[in-house]
Amino acid sequence: MLPDGLAAQPISPGTIDEVVALVRACEAHDSGAPMYERADLVGDLSLVDAQAASCLVRDAAGVPVGWGLVLGRRCFADVHPTARGRGIGGALVTWSVAVATAAGIDRIGQTIEDTRGDAVALLRSHGARAVRTSWILRRSHDPAGPAPLVGQARPGIEVRAARADEQDHALDLLERAFATWPDRPPSSRAAWRSMVTEREGFRADALQVAVEADGVLLGAMHLIDDGSELWVDKLGVDPPHQRRGVGRALLGQAFLIGHARGRPATVLSTDSNTGALEFYEGLGMVVTRSFTHWAIPLRLPG
Repeated sequence: MLPDGLAAQPISPGTIDEVVALVRACEAHDSGAPMYERADLVGDLSLVDAQAASCLVRDAAGVPVGWGLVLGRRCFADVHPTARGRGIGGALVTWSVAVATAAGIDRIGQTIEDTRGDAVALLRSHGARAVRTSWILRRSHDPAGPAPLVGQARPGIEVRAARADEQDHALDLLERAFATWPDRPPSSRAAWRSMVTEREGFRADALQVAVEADGVLLGAMHLIDDGSELWVDKLGVDPPHQRRGVGRALLGQAFLIGHARGRPATVLSTDSNTGALEFYEGLGMVVTRSFTHWAIPLRLPG
């Protein structure tokens, strides 16, 4: 139940830009670094029933003050800094629990930056517990300096843009790699397409693959260039080919691409489920922000 004077509606194509502006205002206030993009929301909305699993909260003047989206076990929600302390956040938590319970999901949670004590306290008051930790890592480059190096890939491994006929195979490879993480629900090929090849603004060279001379795909990564930094959005190595230097070769290619485009840094996110933090740190990446995923266990009917 929303506080008096507020109303909620599902997110529609016509309100996407309002939601993105709201999220970026929250990010700017809370961390000073807006990261959310329109393509993020468009991709997520393609995977849910927006009528049931999304909401945009407006005040009496029609100004957006909060939003929520339930995507499987994950919830995304924010309250505009000028509207906090009015009970909107608690209403969004209650709403997300109801949506997830109706969908038969066993838990619902949100990843919160560790500096956000207010949001953590709110979730804990609803029974949330810490599930995993995640980090944003950054490796800086001097665009005018020499190209960054991380060592050579093993002989016979080439990293290049995926051909059109390889794209779905690369997405299937990423799913196999991510499926090794503990307690991770599977993602369909349609979900992978929405995140990568059907993402707004996708360019063919954004999906890179590591291949052997015979054309066998060993690993893949998806890059997002936000105009100021190059993000390694997804990176995975097919389980049979791990520990062959494939991940190092992929990340080295990302560093080279970022440097060639004049970007001052290459950035990525990883979490404690992957066990990859030390690998990235060993290649010169430095943790700049940390987050915790807080999940509320749900009691399902029956």
